[in-house]
Amino acid sequence: MDRRAQWAEQAARLMAEGQGLDCESAKRKAAAEIGCVPGRDEPSCDEVEEQLRGYQRLFRPHQPEVLRRLRQEAVKAMRFLKDFEPRLVGSVLSGTADNNSPITLHLFADTPEQVMFHLLNADVPFREGQRNLRYRDGSVRSYPLFSLLAGGQAVDLVVMPPKALREPPAGYGEGGVMERAPLRKVERLLAAMEEGATPAGNQPAA
Repeated sequence: MDRRAQWAEQAARLMAEGQGLDCESAKRKAAAEIGCVPGRDEPSCDEVEEQLRGYQRLFRPHQPEVLRRLRQEAVKAMRFLKDFEPRLVGSVLSGTADNNSPITLHLFADTPEQVMFHLLNADVPFREGQRNLRYRDGSVRSYPLFSLLAGGQAVDLVVMPPKALREPPAGYGEGGVMERAPLRKVERLLAAMEEGATPAGNQPAA
């Protein structure tokens, strides 16, 4: 196995172990563990995710059912929060989520209090925090975060101003931006899974 493939495999293993690492963090930790130099023969996150899916197929045969359940809960949460233009992001969208993966939604509101009052009026308990996201210009922006449980599943709500709907954070999707899916697309992904016809991976958001 060449160095690049070894690096991707180690990063995928770290992600699969449920350490809460995203791809970039897993690559950095894997590089330190196996003595790789960032930027030299570094695998892309697409390569890491492909290794992760292979690992899950081999060692986590029930992962498709876990993913289906997570997407079901994501759809319920997005319908509940439909006034805030919810977008699903992260491993539940990409198809590499496991039992330890939170459902992460980006919401768009003039003020975070609008989301807070929506949760309070529905008697939904939550914790407040902050989520830092990196952008392609190198900047890092901090957004309000509401963390809660839905159907026993952790859900993270990142609240952004409406203009942020047109400016996704950095990621390794098409164009180097984070992939985000609206409710109608997540419903289609879930419907395809329930018909037994979906690949685990994601496609560009509509």
